Amino acid sequence: MLCAATSYSVNGIDYKREYLISQPNQAMTINLTASQRTISIRASLSSPHKNFTVKKIMTIQLLFSLKVKNGALRGESYLQIKTNGGKF
Repeated sequence: MLCAATSYSVNGIDYKREYLISQPNQAMTINLTASQRTISIRASLSSPHKNFTVKKIMTIQLLFSLKVKNGALRGESYLQIKTNGGKF
């Protein structure tokens, strides 16, 4: 498991980014926090490979599917957003 974090202040607001990566669970999480409700994020999923799709599963979840070399290599990834005191 790999963990990393950074923090900084801008205009009197304290921000923190925390990363947790687990290869056995094939998961990467990013936790963003601020001392005030000021976080805004825009996320997208893409690939240099031509045969990929991005599908909206729920308001807070996207599914990324990929096939390479006629399906010899394929995979799926999910992007899920969770808020604590915020809104979409």
